Amino acid sequence: MKKPTLQEMKDDANEIYETYRARFAGQPRATRNLQELNDLIARLSKLISNAREMGTNPAVVTLIDTAQENLTRYREEQKEIRAAQENPYVIEGARLASQANRVFDMYTRHYAGQDRGTRDVLLLKELVQELNEIEREMNFIADHGVKATIEDLKTVKTQKQAYETEVVQIERARETGTQEEQASRLATLANNQFSLYNSHFAGKRRLSRRPELIQRMISNLEDYQRRMEQLDKDGYSSDVNKRNMEIVRQNLEMYRGEIVEIRKAREEVTLQDLAGVLGGAANDVMGEYREHFAGKDRKTRELQKLSTMCDELRDIALQMNAIARTVDIDFNEKNFEIVSESRAMYEAEYKEIKTAQSAS
Repeated sequence: MKKPTLQEMKDDANEIYETYRARFAGQPRATRNLQELNDLIARLSKLISNAREMGTNPAVVTLIDTAQENLTRYREEQKEIRAAQENPYVIEGARLASQANRVFDMYTRHYAGQDRGTRDVLLLKELVQELNEIEREMNFIADHGVKATIEDLKTVKTQKQAYETEVVQIERARETGTQEEQASRLATLANNQFSLYNSHFAGKRRLSRRPELIQRMISNLEDYQRRMEQLDKDGYSSDVNKRNMEIVRQNLEMYRGEIVEIRKAREEVTLQDLAGVLGGAANDVMGEYREHFAGKDRKTRELQKLSTMCDELRDIALQMNAIARTVDIDFNEKNFEIVSESRAMYEAEYKEIKTAQSAS
């Protein structure tokens, strides 16, 4: 059998290191896939063995030294993961902490440092509800004495309270300003919903779309429509506002028809079929990530595009989780784990890109 070249071994080593960084470094040990780490250790051990047969070339020695150092680290991590996974409550607590972190990430992307008057208040209420559910489950884990979860629970409660306060502040901000400023703000809010439809529904398979998302969009647009109409009744005579009212009406009609079609499509399939479609939708997002972000120069990446992908994976994860609460489907649970890992990686990449672009 042909022995690998030095360059091939370098490439293999880098792939192992990148996989470890993406899947294990800084991640909660209780939720890690131990078999995946075992496989990395086996690959790295074999690589070291092959490299030692190549002699004492300085480049080979450097490769071996780095590989051996990482192998030692991976074996230590292997022990830590085994210890962390002995208690099932620790595993569940870590899973809940990861879910909470994704809520925090979404809040940061959509609300932190943004103009309150242009923010989607219903999305924020949705995030508060997610934290309510996480808090309820964390309370159960904390009752079993899991120290990490007890601390995480404090953070969740603090963040939830802050988000609830922000909901009030956003609703107040919408009432401020002149009639012209309010009309302009409503136009921006409506355009945000139109953009959401284009990125999450246009050209996408209906069966994979989350009905609650388009219902939230409909509820938002109905609110904006009422406010635009009220400005008109209050004497704000603006052709632009009147045109915007008509545009909102037309889009509302389309979205109401779309949600009917989405629900109809779901009535015709089993939960297992739906889980398969969601897995396919997740693969589409991951393929898009590989095409546009993996290994690319962070300073040239489009942050909004990655943010949309993070949001889409969230919608997919919420649906997978809902299925898991109803019926046990092995591949759905595995897909949910993959999607959860990808969400964590994409959110981390979003922060790295933002940092890189801020520094340039």
